Amino acid sequence: MAVSALGSAAGTSASIAADYMKLLVAQLQNQNPLEPMDNAEMTSQLAALSQLEQLEGMSNTFEKVLVAQQFSQAGAMIGREVAIPAEEGEGIESGRVLQVDIIDGKPELVVQVQREVVEDGKLSVVPAYRRVAFEEVQSIGAMLATAAAPALQPGDINGDGVVGIADLVALADNYGKGTAPSE
Repeated sequence: MAVSALGSAAGTSASIAADYMKLLVAQLQNQNPLEPMDNAEMTSQLAALSQLEQLEGMSNTFEKVLVAQQFSQAGAMIGREVAIPAEEGEGIESGRVLQVDIIDGKPELVVQVQREVVEDGKLSVVPAYRRVAFEEVQSIGAMLATAAAPALQPGDINGDGVVGIADLVALADNYGKGTAPSE
C-alpha cells in the first residue's frame, strides 16, 4: 500500500475501509502463529471503522438537509423585499427577489434594485438586477423582527451561532430522542 494513501486526510470511508482491510489481511498473513492477533483488539478496530462510516454517512445526510433547507428558504423569498450588501462600498440596499438560480449547487437570488441615472441632465430611476448568494440576503421583515435578537443559522443545533462539527455531534447524541438540545 502506498504511503500517500495512509497520509491522505481527504479519503472517504470506503477508501479507508478498503485500506484497513488490506492492512488487516497483511497483518493476519504475517502474524506470528504462536502469538496470534487478539480478537478483542480486532473487534474494537472493526467497531471503530464502522462508527467512522456511520458518522460520515450522517455528515453527508446532514449536509444534504442543510442544502435542501437553503433551497426552500431561497424559494420562499421570491417576490419579497430583501436587504443585500451594497454593490459599492459598505452598507446595504434593498430590492425585490425575482428568481432563484442554482449555481454550483448553491442558491443564488436575482434581486431587482433601483438605480438613479442622470441622462441628458435629467435624474431618473431605472431597475437594475443583481445576482446575490443566498447567504448574503436578509429578509427586510426578518431584519425588523430580529433586530434585538441574535440571528439563528439553519443547522445551528447547539445554538452557538456557528454551524460546524459540534452541531453534528449534538445531532448524533440526540438522534431519535425527539427533540434537539436546548443548550
